[in-house]
Amino acid sequence: MESIGRRAEIIIIDDDREWCAVLSEMVTTLGYFADKAYTLEEAQLRINESEKKNAPYAVAILDMNFETGKSNIEVPRGKEILKYIKSHHPHIACVIISGAGKDVDEILDLRDDYDLDYY
Repeated sequence: MESIGRRAEIIIIDDDREWCAVLSEMVTTLGYFADKAYTLEEAQLRINESEKKNAPYAVAILDMNFETGKSNIEVPRGKEILKYIKSHHPHIACVIISGAGKDVDEILDLRDDYDLDYY
C-alpha cells in the first residue's frame, strides 16, 4: 500500500493476508506507509528493490510463525527472515510479532543471536 508520491517506510512480512491488512491500516493511521510481503522470497525481493530505488525500509514488522500447510507451523521460517534482514540490511529495525507465545529465553536468543530490535 503505497500512497502517490510517498515511499513505503515499513514492510510487513506475514503469511496471513488479513493480518497484514490490519497492520498496514494501523501504521497508515499513524502516518506511515507500508508494503506487504507474504513469503521470505517476496520480502527479499521487496527489500532489495527498495534499496535499488534508494528508498530503503526503516522498519520490518515480521511474523515468526509461517504456515506450511493447514496444520503445520514452521517457526524457523520467521527466524530465517530475521537473519536475512539483519545480515544483509542491518539498518532495518526489526519488530517481531507472533500469535503464539514465546518464552523469555527464546526472545532473548532472538535478540542476542539475530540482533532483534523489538518483540
